[in-house]
Amino acid sequence: MKVAATRALLTTLGVPALAAGAAWLLQRAWSSRLPEPIAIHWGPSGPDRTASLGGFTAATLGSSAALATAGAVLALVILRHGNGVLRGVLAFYAWLAAFPAALLIAVLTSNLDAPGWQQAGFNGGSVAALAASALAALLGAVVAGPSVPPARQTEELAPGDLSVGLGADQRATWVGSASSRVALVVFVLLLLALAVLPALTGAALPVAVYLIMLIPLAAVLVSTRLRVVVTGAGVQIRFGAFGIWRRRVPLADIAGATVERVTTWGHSGLGIRVNPITGDIYYKVRGGEALALRLHSGRTIAITVDRPEQAAGLVNDLLRQDSPQRS
Repeated sequence: MKVAATRALLTTLGVPALAAGAAWLLQRAWSSRLPEPIAIHWGPSGPDRTASLGGFTAATLGSSAALATAGAVLALVILRHGNGVLRGVLAFYAWLAAFPAALLIAVLTSNLDAPGWQQAGFNGGSVAALAASALAALLGAVVAGPSVPPARQTEELAPGDLSVGLGADQRATWVGSASSRVALVVFVLLLLALAVLPALTGAALPVAVYLIMLIPLAAVLVSTRLRVVVTGAGVQIRFGAFGIWRRRVPLADIAGATVERVTTWGHSGLGIRVNPITGDIYYKVRGGEALALRLHSGRTIAITVDRPEQAAGLVNDLLRQDSPQRS
């Protein structure tokens, strides 16, 4: 816990502090080569907004400090509650808090050696901002280290957990699936739009339109169906119209199974959804009851499959067979 908290603080506070320090040093070194005021915004015809050098520096570095503090507090709260935190989340916090400092570097670079703010150009500044932001994200990922999993759950299966009555020497396999009516309706509507639009406009649509429409069509198609197979080896998930995405969860990784109710648009909607804070994963083609696998790592995998209570019961019975002392 102490090592994880230290890494979290170094990522969320240390990395943005380095970016802010670099921006402040550049401001001090270049102050005599910068116009006053400086250009801070560019429109189609060039610079169109200004600010004083000191005021803009204070605003951007103050924003970095506030974002870094908020990210550090949030990361520590998450760790204290035993939820764990993903490496990518800490790197994102570092990037977000460092971005105002990167913006300051971009503005300083753009105004450097300009006779006045009207002559400042943003081309070099955009490159500087991208480079500083990318460096902050990369450094954040390195400093954060491996993702911290949630506190390991060790609770045993309770007598009241779901069961299908599988005997000690019996074997069984469960196969289930679910489809998304919403996705199917959207898919049909998109196809109809492609067919009707040329008739309404009186001209064939550009090829680029068809290519662009292929993206939502493909996304909807692969989100229409999922299939789940429960065996003594574990749980296999096949997501998409053709089972494109596959995942196998070994029985040894599962602490227990239950039924969880999810909403259609909760957890960011349909598809494969990952909670970046807890690491929980949702395979969703609809709202309603879902098979929820509680992993030993403390995370949960929820799958919106039909008749999830049967799947959960078989998983629990297989776990009892695997560990007789649980029953």
